[in-house]
Amino acid sequence: MKHWVKKQYAEIIDNGVTLVQQVAQFVSEQPHLELVMQPQLASVLFRFRPESDDATTVALLNQRIGDALLASGSANVGITEADGVTCLKLTLLNPTVCLADVKILLESVKACAMQLLKA
Repeated sequence: MKHWVKKQYAEIIDNGVTLVQQVAQFVSEQPHLELVMQPQLASVLFRFRPESDDATTVALLNQRIGDALLASGSANVGITEADGVTCLKLTLLNPTVCLADVKILLESVKACAMQLLKA
């Protein structure tokens, strides 16, 4: 592999690692979002936290958020489990994505959640 290709690849990874740290910090500051675990490489695990403390209700809501965003074609936010907690997953490896882009995506997660809670 050419040196310049390795350098570009390293820059993409570095950008992704930096971005997930920024996103994790932002998520931690949001009242209805919860960081489920510290980021791993290029992934952020989080969930929407409604007023309910019922684990089943929170898990189902987050599953429905991911499903609704995918079905609408507006976003592909992964759904996974970490230590038994159903959560949403962002994998951030696209070097053209910045924190402002992810904030917009997280706003759509919140808007979707609020719409589902009203239904």
